[in-house]
Amino acid sequence: MAFADRWAAWWAAWKWVLLLAVFLGLSVWLNVHQYGSKREAAADARAKAYAQALTATGEVAKRATKDSDQLLDRLEQIAQRGERTRVVYRDAAAAQPLAENCAPGQARVDAINEGLGPQSEKR
Repeated sequence: MAFADRWAAWWAAWKWVLLLAVFLGLSVWLNVHQYGSKREAAADARAKAYAQALTATGEVAKRATKDSDQLLDRLEQIAQRGERTRVVYRDAAAAQPLAENCAPGQARVDAINEGLGPQSEKR
């Protein structure tokens, strides 16, 4: 039996096995490639979401700092107005002391109204 005959017999017996092995190898490679692409896309999406969250958090922090500064300024104004009101009322009370059974005089009421400022809402 010549080599060509043995080769033809072997090829007849194993050609489908080799063909299926090649296709199986290509299928495995394609699956691994697709799996890697999917994982990479998921990681990119997570990284993008984290970057967006970081940007949003930074914006919130900047606004919070600005708001805090504005609130502190407003609180300082309220404290100064309270001090002025206390001083005006104290001076009005010292200038016009009341008897124990008397209602406050007009000067005291004016000092209270000045301290409260204009009010447009009824409560």
